[in-house]
Amino acid sequence: MADADGNKGGQVELIRAAVWRYLDSESLRGAAREIDMSPTGLSNFLHGSAPKGPTLRKLAAWYKRHTARQ
Repeated sequence: MADADGNKGGQVELIRAAVWRYLDSESLRGAAREIDMSPTGLSNFLHGSAPKGPTLRKLAAWYKRHTARQ
């Protein structure tokens, strides 16, 4: 998943920011369950770890669902 410049990092930061905003109304465990990842993995992502392929796909799929609802 890359932005217009082919930069995955920019897209990852958009997703990370969206998850942080989502946590205003949802618990970490609830968000992790909805994204289909572990709470520890989600916490690591939120605190800066770079997601690998399968995790990035889960986060991107959640982001698409989440933004479609808004």
